[in-house]
Amino acid sequence: MSQDPVIEQIKEKLPVAQVLKDYLTLSPAGRNFKANCPFHNEKTPSFIISPDRGTWHCFGCSAHGDIFTFLMRRENIEFSEALKLLAEEAGVELRRLRPADYQASGILYDINQIAAEFFRARLREAAPVRDYLRGRKLEESTQEEFSVGWAPNEPEALTLHLLNKNFSPEDIVRSGLAFRNDSGMVIDRFRGRVMFPISNHLGKVVAFTGRIFPPLDDGRSGKYVNSPETSVYSKSRILYGYHKSKEHIRNTNATFLVEGQMDFLMSYQAGIKNVVAVSGTALTVDHLSTLRRLCEEIFLSFDSDDAGWAAAEKALYLAAAQDFSVKLVKMPEGCKDVADAVAFGKEFLEKAIREAVPALQALMERHIPSDLNPRSKEGTRAVQSVIRIFSRISSPVEKDNWLNRLSRYTGIPENSLKEEMKSQQQGVVSSSVQPSGLASQEIKEGVIPRINLLTEEVLAGASFKNDYSQIDEKYLDEFYLKILNLLKSGEKKSEDEAIDAVMERILMKYSEAENMEEAWSHLVSERKKEWRNGLLNNLRRAEKEGNSAEVARLLGLMKDLG
Repeated sequence: MSQDPVIEQIKEKLPVAQVLKDYLTLSPAGRNFKANCPFHNEKTPSFIISPDRGTWHCFGCSAHGDIFTFLMRRENIEFSEALKLLAEEAGVELRRLRPADYQASGILYDINQIAAEFFRARLREAAPVRDYLRGRKLEESTQEEFSVGWAPNEPEALTLHLLNKNFSPEDIVRSGLAFRNDSGMVIDRFRGRVMFPISNHLGKVVAFTGRIFPPLDDGRSGKYVNSPETSVYSKSRILYGYHKSKEHIRNTNATFLVEGQMDFLMSYQAGIKNVVAVSGTALTVDHLSTLRRLCEEIFLSFDSDDAGWAAAEKALYLAAAQDFSVKLVKMPEGCKDVADAVAFGKEFLEKAIREAVPALQALMERHIPSDLNPRSKEGTRAVQSVIRIFSRISSPVEKDNWLNRLSRYTGIPENSLKEEMKSQQQGVVSSSVQPSGLASQEIKEGVIPRINLLTEEVLAGASFKNDYSQIDEKYLDEFYLKILNLLKSGEKKSEDEAIDAVMERILMKYSEAENMEEAWSHLVSERKKEWRNGLLNNLRRAEKEGNSAEVARLLGLMKDLG
């Protein structure tokens, strides 16, 4: 490993045994420690940790290294990510980051951990809340393992506790556990709620979700409240329960993906240990990238109503692009979610997982039911929707396989289906599978302005990543601004036929992040060119009219535009 002084400083502050004991059971062996190797199966420990050298070596499989290589291999992460994680743990400054940033992160870790302990202690004193959890069939051992807690229905209970621990009001607010009201008072964010600590992938508490205690639900506050994002918590990256489940995911090469903490806890309690949950956000590319390091298959739980199917379809888009095999787990009749199924009996959930069907097959049959003529107008649109789903598959072989299945299922020649997919990816509707009545005027005419194509490429990329933060709305016209707002809200339909047609075209596109960034750069350039031309026309008119004040104003605007 490099002799970079920052790396050496991290090693000095984090002894190898201290880091590895979070992953392995260490036994003393003279001046060293020994353990069963985590990288191959063995009954007799051959994995030796040398504190003097700061290294480890397995005499069974020859794997070896230091704390960085161990974390990279164990967590399936790049060196840069291992460096950042260990630097935060050690409180060591990385280049381009100020020491204060590391100190601030450490304070947030401390505050969140103390808050978790506070909530846990308050639950032990709250008999009605314990009765509620017992009624939900959540066992005491599960509550203890995942530090389920209770936030008293008081405005300053946690804040006062943290102040007594010598944390400043500013840091308490910065942690997201409290906020300042209009009077400037620091008020607890979570009050009268069952608390679920959220840990990062190394097991440190970084955030919380609070569920309203039903007897206190007056209908005016949300059922769930989540911590805001902080310097240690990014909801688009962290999966609930991953720190507990990652080894089970690795060993089974599969993930059971659920929504919400209770679904996770009930699944884990039922013995489905390779489970994770999204929390406070939709499934993201970052979530799936984390899982893809460990497994190749996802079992996706979903509700069988329209909203559930829509969520499953969006998840499939993202998962297929990362070459996951995805199966849909349909909840038994009468069970609204995973937690319900387990409450009836864990065998109900086990049966549902055993009977999971390939997601692509399920969605194909839902979009194109057996009684629908695929060559009718309605059937044509349904076929186009399925092709849009298949276009997200990253493997060309797998993509061809599903187009072949679609051809056999519908009777439409495979070549026509391939042509349709090709035209969708180019943003043009082909004639091999004609659209029915929803085409906008510009599609009918076969001409789409370049600036519109660029805008749609940007919106497609943002929709694919479920991240609209890079889009500066001033570069979008009113028409595409409406579409952006619809995409952000998760809606797929409006009352405007032209908007719906362009929305469908955007959702048919496949956009990699790099393409989006390139398209955004071109879009900004094109929009500025458009504005500049408009200013020039107005400038000529003002000069012709002898309006010197307007000329000066327009020249100033052109200068600002660059």
